[in-house]
Amino acid sequence: INRIFSMMCIGAVIVSCTDESTMPYDQDAIIATGQTTGFVRLNDVVSGEFDLNNIAGSNMEIQLEEWDAKGGALLQDIVLTVEFRDNTPDNGTNNVAATTVGTFPAAQWTAAGEDNLPNITVSTTANDALAALGLTAADLDGGDVFRFEWTLNLTNGKSFNRTNASNSLASWDFYNAPFLLDVGV
Repeated sequence: INRIFSMMCIGAVIVSCTDESTMPYDQDAIIATGQTTGFVRLNDVVSGEFDLNNIAGSNMEIQLEEWDAKGGALLQDIVLTVEFRDNTPDNGTNNVAATTVGTFPAAQWTAAGEDNLPNITVSTTANDALAALGLTAADLDGGDVFRFEWTLNLTNGKSFNRTNASNSLASWDFYNAPFLLDVGV
């Protein structure tokens, strides 16, 4: 009986996941009302930490997918920033405010996935992050954090990031759009 009940529950979940009426948003309604909003989904963290023993060989690499009410047509660019949080005061306090480490215009994105939305792989080496922040490897210690954040800029002049995006974007697994990634050392 338990196996039959479990299989029925799994079947119900599978069916509900393919039913568009159970999606957390109604894409057709958003498009029909002319809403011009967007978000950037974090599809994968390929590399999410810097190796203190191999700073020169370390990088941060993520795969992103952009969604907007026009199926990706509103994408202008994303701007990637990094800030440094020194969590190890034994070697000094070297907190550094956010600075831009890259801009990725729509021309660098490719349509992919079953929805044919714009996708991109973004990568920054530890040395590039250090240089942008005016730091050296000697300023690092285990436990320090590089906070990478991105802002989505749309062609209609609107911009979205973690400070102005809906809480549901960051917290719902479906969206996976926190607009930031902490990369530990």
